[in-house]
Amino acid sequence: MTVVLVVLAWSGPSSAAPTAQERIVAQALFEDGRRLMREGKAQQACIKFEESNRLDPAVGTQFNLADCYERIGRHTRAWILFVDVAASARALQQTDREAAARARAAALEGKLTRLAIKVPRPSEGLNVTRDGEPVPAPQWGTAVPIEPGRHRIEAHAPGRQSWLRDVEVGSASATVSVTVPPLRAAPPPAIVEPNQGIDARRAAAIAMAALAVGAAAAGTAAGIVAIERKNDAEPYCPEPDGCYQRGLDLREEAREAAAIATVSFVVAASAAAGGLVLWLTAPEPERSKPGISAGIVVAPGGGMLIGRW
Repeated sequence: MTVVLVVLAWSGPSSAAPTAQERIVAQALFEDGRRLMREGKAQQACIKFEESNRLDPAVGTQFNLADCYERIGRHTRAWILFVDVAASARALQQTDREAAARARAAALEGKLTRLAIKVPRPSEGLNVTRDGEPVPAPQWGTAVPIEPGRHRIEAHAPGRQSWLRDVEVGSASATVSVTVPPLRAAPPPAIVEPNQGIDARRAAAIAMAALAVGAAAAGTAAGIVAIERKNDAEPYCPEPDGCYQRGLDLREEAREAAAIATVSFVVAASAAAGGLVLWLTAPEPERSKPGISAGIVVAPGGGMLIGRW
């Protein structure tokens, strides 16, 4: 089943046949990739093969791409791609290529790093993700080949505190296990006791402060995304003014995230300044007289300001 799914993933972005121009470009990219491989520039060659395969998927291109991945140490991608090539070659009755691909895949199996996510006591409605991608229950406990590097495991369930862990998977052949513990019950909503006689401007200042904190958090998150997308685009932009489509898309995502971050920080700064002015200009509460009663209710999903006038 896994092989079938991956073969479909490499079949291209759509079922439409490539145009004549796309085939011409794909062939030029393929030849450029072969040249770069002969020159020992495997990292650059992989980008050429990837784009060639995107434009015009072909078994030969995928075989060369798998070979390229193996040379730069991306053993997991190389392994599954060799498996796919073997299956495609078998369907095309290309026995020599099938045998070569199966041999290359078998040789890589011992070099793969694997990650097993164990969930001994799952909470009701538990959702587990790996790097933001869902990990369904049937996959729990299975050591899955994975690229070396840092991976984030998260677990969420209704009425439970979320859990996450960052795990570093090395390049050496090994199996890393991560155990998701039973999620703790979420704490009940915390109610801050109201202060008698609080001025309406102070209540508004508190609300503005909460808005500033939320906007700053959103801006920080968007800024991190912008940096990540910019870094992801670099391998697809080998020249200052030259990018493949994937690089252009990633750069556009980075610009959009940066714009969101800028707006969020502007909102945060404005809210903080407005809240400070309201707080400093509010009269001191009169403790001897009943006035405005206000409080803040903080819950996992947000908060609200409550009061009595």
